[in-house]
Amino acid sequence: MNAIEITTRIGCKNACLYCPQEQLMKTYSTMRKVFLLEFEVFQECLMKIPPNVKICFSGMCEPWANPECTKMVLHSHESGHRVSVFTTLTGMTPADVQQVKEIPFDTFVVHLPSNEGYEQITVDDSYLEVLRCLSDSSIVTQWLCLGETVHPVVERLLHTDIDRGQLFTRAGNIKIKNRSIPERKKGRIRCERNLRQNVLLPSGDVLLCCMDYGMKHILGNLKEQDYESLFESNEFLLVQRGQVDASHDILCRYCDWFVRDVDLRAKVSNNLLNKLKFVRRPGDVLALVPELINGLKKHFLPNKALPIEKE
Repeated sequence: MNAIEITTRIGCKNACLYCPQEQLMKTYSTMRKVFLLEFEVFQECLMKIPPNVKICFSGMCEPWANPECTKMVLHSHESGHRVSVFTTLTGMTPADVQQVKEIPFDTFVVHLPSNEGYEQITVDDSYLEVLRCLSDSSIVTQWLCLGETVHPVVERLLHTDIDRGQLFTRAGNIKIKNRSIPERKKGRIRCERNLRQNVLLPSGDVLLCCMDYGMKHILGNLKEQDYESLFESNEFLLVQRGQVDASHDILCRYCDWFVRDVDLRAKVSNNLLNKLKFVRRPGDVLALVPELINGLKKHFLPNKALPIEKE
């Protein structure tokens, strides 16, 4: 299904090492002067978003960095939208948990602090109180940590399974230790989200996706136009063309996760050839054969095109 991520504020105090906040702040501040999403602006934009479009409180900042976030979450649900939340709990209170706990969230993911200190999440009594409230509720669908280990105080409190996520470069917008910047993809490609999981900023601007911290692809502004016109804009059409014609410089060609190769030549070029650079002996080549065979099987299976999620 289509979705739009809500960035409730520009500038996140969590300062996660794997989040390109500096890039976003630098670019945004040269173009816009509104850094906090006002509830009235959110209302205005939401009225233009069809009810079958999921509202995701995640975006490019901790959602509860905006004191009106709970109000926005409730309004989204009351307006008939499916709602998802991705939060570090920074800025959230037990009262916020009580207000939203009856909402049937599609997903409610709590991003936990790592023991390595990759995030500047303050683990104090206030934070732990919110964590307990959520742990006692039934709304959390995933506890997630992007470090090798979880903050020990948090891990002892939860007594539950905690998933580990992978770090990625946000299409080359940030450098991650021991992870290379994605090489530019060749051939025809396709976004597995169908280019329809976009990001709303406090100014009303809508970005292509959550990789676009440099604001390379601004589709339009929901304060000034309707939702469907975003996907008729020159910028959106440029991105569509760029997925077929590799001569166009689009962010998708550096995407870490959500882009798939369409033609076989691109599959080989983007994946196998890069690994051949590290071949040193015949055994290295043989180790790649199973991967090549599995890749060919997947490519030639019926209905190999990526599905478009529908209501």
